[in-house]
Parts: sequence; C-alpha cells; structure tokens
Amino acid sequence: GGISRSQLGTSPLHVAAANSNIEAIELLLRHGARLHATNRTHTMPVHMAAQYSADALRVFLRHGIEPGVRDRNKQTLLHFAARNGNCHAVRVLIESCSDIVPPDTVDRWQRTPVHWAVLNGHLPCLEVLLQLGADPTPPLIIKAARKKTHLIPETPLQVAARARAHQPEFEAMLREYAAHRDRSAS
Repeated sequence: GGISRSQLGTSPLHVAAANSNIEAIELLLRHGARLHATNRTHTMPVHMAAQYSADALRVFLRHGIEPGVRDRNKQTLLHFAARNGNCHAVRVLIESCSDIVPPDTVDRWQRTPVHWAVLNGHLPCLEVLLQLGADPTPPLIIKAARKKTHLIPETPLQVAARARAHQPEFEAMLREYAAHRDRSAS
C-alpha cells in the first residue's frame, strides 16, 4: 500500500505538480506525501510546480516548502520558473521570497534566472524579472565559474546576442533596464 513511485523515482506528487492538479496535490500532502521527495534528477515536486503553475507553487509554499530549495544543478525555484517561461510563478517567488532567494542567485553554471529567460526565449518573463529588480547585468564571477563549469561565463546581454540574435528585443530590453539602473545609481 501507500503512495508509490515510478522507476524514474517520480512520485504521484511529482505528477500532480507537473499537471498543476491542485486538488491532487492537496490530497497527497494531507495523506503523507513527502514535500522533499526527489526523482532521479533530484528534482522535487515543487520544482515541477514552479515550471508549470503559480497556483500549485503557492500550495507548496503554504505547506512549508523552503523557497530556497535547489536541484542537483543548484537551480532554485526561480530558475525553474524563468527557464520555463512561467511569469506568474516568477512574480510569486520574487514578491514573496526575494529575501530568501535573491533574483540574481546563480546556479551551477553561474547563470541567473535572467540568463535562463533570455536563453529560452521567454521575453515576458524577462520583463517581469527586470521590473521586479533582477539585475540585467550581473557581474561575471570568472574564477568561480572556471571551477564549476566548462561553459564560458556570459552576461545575459552576451547570451541574447548569441542565442537570440534574430530577436533584437531581448538585447534592447536588457540595455534599457541596464541604462535605467545606471541612471538610478548615479
């Protein structure tokens, strides 16, 4: 009996979160499903919620999941939301948890949620991140990056120039917010 897991280590709570099934999430949590259950990629159900549903994410936060949980690649819930274009979850996380997980937190590849929004082509998410205070030009930590990844460290602007060259609005938005931030600082 009890709540079982698939061969991939995916629990029913993972499935409910990935499908944004609020009723199932609530039911599973009431009946003892583990908030911190991980699958083979060390992803928790709340990471799935951050990708797909701000409402499901709120349920996990209400049930006491720590907003700073990371997966095996050191990605936060905000990384998951930005990477997958979930603007509503980005807003929920920054407005309620930025004191715990700053919007410019880096993952294993030294990428911020801004990097991921640009890399995956989520312009509305990029705009929400920047409106809510994410840095359009986070400093590159070259020495730390060399130790953690084989990737060449890039700013979000460099990512936009490389990965979104056919979509100049990404570069334009980053430049606009960077200029605004510079004017505000002086």
